Amino acid sequence: MSSPLLFPPQARALIDQSQDLLILDIRESDELHTGILPGAVHRPLSSFRRWNSALLAHAGPLLIYCHSGARSAQLCAWLEEQDFGAAFDLAGGVLRWVQEGEKLVSRDLLKKDFS
Repeated sequence: MSSPLLFPPQARALIDQSQDLLILDIRESDELHTGILPGAVHRPLSSFRRWNSALLAHAGPLLIYCHSGARSAQLCAWLEEQDFGAAFDLAGGVLRWVQEGEKLVSRDLLKKDFS
């Protein structure tokens, strides 16, 4: 079984309905100039070993995204191997999010922590 793949309308509904959702941007820092999903926390996948224990300690659902969906699919697969609860993969990443009319916000609005 693989992590649920959410298309932008489904992801938007999850964001709007979930109080404890962690939105996780795993792109590299130099990719953030295009903007982020509102409410996102940034942790580059390249530094995963430094923050994976904090991620596993998160009790609520996750919405994970990257630029096009490849890296978020990798992380969701790893989380599934760890028997993590609810991890959702944003289909098509930021590219599809924007193509389907959803908005990004300035990277200056990044949340600083998983809490």
